[in-house]
Amino acid sequence: VSLNKQSKKLCKREKVFNDMNDPLNKLQKELKTTAAVAMTDASSKLAAMELELEATETAKERAEDLLRKRETSLQDSISSSKALQQSYDELAKMNTVSLQDLKDKERALQKLQKERESLLSKTESLNVSLNKQSKKLCKREKVFNDMNDPLNKLQKE
Repeated sequence: VSLNKQSKKLCKREKVFNDMNDPLNKLQKELKTTAAVAMTDASSKLAAMELELEATETAKERAEDLLRKRETSLQDSISSSKALQQSYDELAKMNTVSLQDLKDKERALQKLQKERESLLSKTESLNVSLNKQSKKLCKREKVFNDMNDPLNKLQKE
């Protein structure tokens, strides 16, 4: 009878332990999923911005090369100065637009990097919280095991 009573108490304790453990397991899964999605999104955005930045820099270099070629042609050919001046003006506008695009994309890239750093900080904070909760769970498990030891001994006897 005593063994049955202690066995029932142990079952109740085990149920309480499992009830306390379920929210922690769910929270751990949610934290891992949220962190993975956030990191993937940030990495994808950052990679896309870096590709756009490289493409813009290449376009800028091409535009600068074209501008230099046009300037040389202007010096060599005074007779067609009006046409060359018009080409020069168009290239200067393109270069200005490309520079502005480059600056805008650099700002966007910096913003994404800050967002990524923020996400990394949040992930670290969540990991610290998870570790604390894990330690609490280990302590509870130890208490549970400590309470279970006398019952196990009694069952063996």
